[in-house]
Amino acid sequence: MPSSPDRHPGPLQVILGLWAALAFGASLHAPAAAQTYRCTGEITQTIRLEQQPPLRMPTDVAVDSAGRIVVADGVNDRVVIFTPEGNLATILDRTAGTPLAGPFGVDVTPDDAIWIADSGNRRIVRHAADAGESFPVRADLTDVLVTENGRVWFTDNDQHRVGWLDADHNPNWVAGNGALRYPIMLAATPTGDLLVSEAIAGQVQRLTPDGAPAGTVGRYGVDLGHFFRARAIAVAPDATLWISDARLGVIQVFTETGRFLDVLRDPTGQPLRLAAPTGLAFAPDGTLIAVELAADQVVRIKIVTRPEVPAIGVAPVVDHAQRRNCTACHLEWMAPLADGRGTPLIDPLPNPPEYPAASRSATCLSCHDGSVVDSRRSVWFGHGHQRGQEIPADFEVPAHLPLVGGEIACRTCHSAHTRGGAGDTIAEAVFLRVENHAGELCLACHADQASGPGMHPLAKLDESRRAQLDPHGLDGAHGMTCLACHQGHGGAELLLRGIGNRGSDECRTCHDSSAAVGHPLGGSLSPAQRDWVLQAGGQIGLDGELVCASCHQMHGGHGLDSLLLAQPATADACRGCHTDQAQVLGSAHDLVAAHADWTPDDRRPLMAAGACAACHAAHTDRPARTAPLDPTGACTDCHRPAGLAASHALTEWNHPEANCLDCHNPHQTSHAAFLRAQPASLCRECHSEVGTPTGGAHDLFQATSTWPDASQQTNDACLACHNPHGNAADGLFRAGLASGAPASDAACLACHPQSAASAAHRLLHPVPASTHGTLTGGGPAGQVLCRDCHDPHVGHRQTPALLRGPDDDVAGAAACLSCHTDLAGIRMIGHDGAALAASGFDAVGCAPCHQSHAGPSHAALRRADAFPSDQCVQCHSAGGPAAAPQIATHPEMDLVAAGGGDTALPLFASADGRQRIACTTCHLPHGRSDLAALPPELQPASHGHLRPFRGPNACTQCHGFEGLQRFLYFHDPLRRGGAGEQPDRTPPLWQPRAESVTRAP
Repeated sequence: MPSSPDRHPGPLQVILGLWAALAFGASLHAPAAAQTYRCTGEITQTIRLEQQPPLRMPTDVAVDSAGRIVVADGVNDRVVIFTPEGNLATILDRTAGTPLAGPFGVDVTPDDAIWIADSGNRRIVRHAADAGESFPVRADLTDVLVTENGRVWFTDNDQHRVGWLDADHNPNWVAGNGALRYPIMLAATPTGDLLVSEAIAGQVQRLTPDGAPAGTVGRYGVDLGHFFRARAIAVAPDATLWISDARLGVIQVFTETGRFLDVLRDPTGQPLRLAAPTGLAFAPDGTLIAVELAADQVVRIKIVTRPEVPAIGVAPVVDHAQRRNCTACHLEWMAPLADGRGTPLIDPLPNPPEYPAASRSATCLSCHDGSVVDSRRSVWFGHGHQRGQEIPADFEVPAHLPLVGGEIACRTCHSAHTRGGAGDTIAEAVFLRVENHAGELCLACHADQASGPGMHPLAKLDESRRAQLDPHGLDGAHGMTCLACHQGHGGAELLLRGIGNRGSDECRTCHDSSAAVGHPLGGSLSPAQRDWVLQAGGQIGLDGELVCASCHQMHGGHGLDSLLLAQPATADACRGCHTDQAQVLGSAHDLVAAHADWTPDDRRPLMAAGACAACHAAHTDRPARTAPLDPTGACTDCHRPAGLAASHALTEWNHPEANCLDCHNPHQTSHAAFLRAQPASLCRECHSEVGTPTGGAHDLFQATSTWPDASQQTNDACLACHNPHGNAADGLFRAGLASGAPASDAACLACHPQSAASAAHRLLHPVPASTHGTLTGGGPAGQVLCRDCHDPHVGHRQTPALLRGPDDDVAGAAACLSCHTDLAGIRMIGHDGAALAASGFDAVGCAPCHQSHAGPSHAALRRADAFPSDQCVQCHSAGGPAAAPQIATHPEMDLVAAGGGDTALPLFASADGRQRIACTTCHLPHGRSDLAALPPELQPASHGHLRPFRGPNACTQCHGFEGLQRFLYFHDPLRRGGAGEQPDRTPPLWQPRAESVTRAP
């Protein structure tokens, strides 16, 4: 915001076009160069607000004791304060608890309190020390002034009067009843008289301190000492009066008593030209601060006065040929301009018939700058028909709406000589060339928007709708017409719409019921969606969000009364944005062909509404036939016994705890049944703990011949077994459930009937329920169930026979040891499944010794039901897979077991009924669990898997203290015969034979 002595044209100067050339031409009556002038000034500083938004048509200025410059920037609803150097000090946009609204006039008292005529809020504000007081006044406030006696004066522009606040801040009115015409600005003389400028009367009224008329300053005209549009008044330290003329762009100087002295001139003697000066104030350093409304800036003028120079005489009064009511606009008709002669203040104005001077923007602005009507924001800054807009060649404009050079001008729509607009006063009338109650003026040019297909229907509006439009300046009194949505000036957005937010707020003003349901508004559109909307002729929100006008257009819409941007019948209105859902067209979910006459929304048949309307309703809330799997009812509306998709109706047997849309995407056809992904991948999204049965009998793709046809047709690892939408008889299993089987096994036994308890080859694994509390559930008679041991989702390459256990359990022994924890010592001996499997044994699930699926006559599910040693010698025998002991004999005699518990050496009954020593008398085929705590280097000592030797036992009964030696050397009669018998044997018997089974370390 730095200041500069260089002056830059504001945007309004461009809008006003030729104003500067017409009013401020260089061919004025310049005095002789050698002449000395009474009052001269030089612009030494130009102050502009560089940040956005800049100053826009500021109206008043005041200066505090520190030289800070206070500017009323009402178009932006704020007061801007600059430092003496022209830098931004602060912006005041809220005070006394309320945002400012169109502040017009400002004043600063000796205590540096800022007084504001807050016009839009109809209040006077005193702001000091970051706090404010508010005094409501029901008036069109244009200025406020605090005189030396503390009285607060203000103007009421609409009611043509001034007033003051009493001690209780109540307004008191003076100088009304025709004494004033559009009072605009205030000042006070050192003697206490009040000065009031009149916007149209061309003079300044003088009132006594009590408000009584006391004369005038200046007169109506365009010559020296005259005013055409009197505006600001500043009282200099020497008591001279400095008064600006906004239309002529000059400042004239008078004595305190009102005698004319001179016009303020530049150093060359020409009148110093300003762009619509509307605010004046003297700074403490004696410079004059002036607001240039038409340049959006403030300037500082260094003044030089020469009292010794005689005052210039006031131009004589001229008997005007035209009445003042006419010349108030027709400046060119005033004498001497009407005779083609200029004055020191203005040159004659060009006045061609096609563009009279009275119809130009400068003339319009001189009243619409707030001095009569404040149209600054709506006409010059709001969306609307702007001057200079070129009309397209194919656009027809009727002759009674004159263009200027093929462009729109103020006079195209307006003329002061018609009464087309509503209102009884100049302040209310809009002076349109034609009546516009029903949009006649709009339709004169926009005839193609009047009726026909795709046009927003015209209709009578009820009282509530009219009340909603009134605050926005929209006319609903005559029904739904152009004026119910559009404004010629001051639209809140493009296309002259009166209500902002690019479409939604405007539509929802009347269609408020459509906002609660249907397609949601807001949400940022993607770049591709924005491009499509704009190309289709729609609009997007200020932040790129979806608004009503993104889908609908008021004129030229498609789809009966829906006013859509594109045809709904072809789904273009939807797939323009929802391109990913376009796959539904032509699919089984495209119901247009099969159900063209169906009316899903009870208004339009599907053939006209389009495929999307079968499921979606943009602005209605359809009754939902909800279901546990479909809370929205969008799917079960058709997928029910009486729906359009009755053949695929959902029943009570469906995937639990899932919604339809968890698995299905009704718009996607990439996968069968509108699934979101391949079934196996889709299942794993929720069932991440379940593996894919890759390899083995449960791998559909490797064991196709073993699967039923229904499973093979699914071509999917999960759906081969599972049917997410089953029935009461089969549950959710494609092969059904085995009749009479436990619930946990029914699905398994449907394909594996040979494993049922009633089958010839059955599993009957007796277990006490208390032992197996961790199992999935005990079956009849304590039978172990299928899924206690097997996991149908585990791949064959992980564990054989789908047995439960870790991935590195190559033999699947973990499934057995999960219950038989007391046999965990087998992990340390050669009977470990990993060691057996490495030697070529079938060691799956504790085989080859045990058979999980065995008959009930097989004790301990062993493969041989005979003397225990017979089970051992099947492997530990000559020519067998494991080495046999060299000697394993004991004299034939009756033996009696002694001792008991886990440490006993048990005897076993032979076929003749006698108790005999068997392999398991001394050996533990599953190893000793009590050695598991040994360090790894000592654990090989357990490979002999001998029982602990504790007496009394079968050996100590006969052999006493020699029992241990005979126990240890049972297979070597020489060594067991006595401690001294040590034959030389090579290799020792305890060394493993070459052909013996390799044991696990």
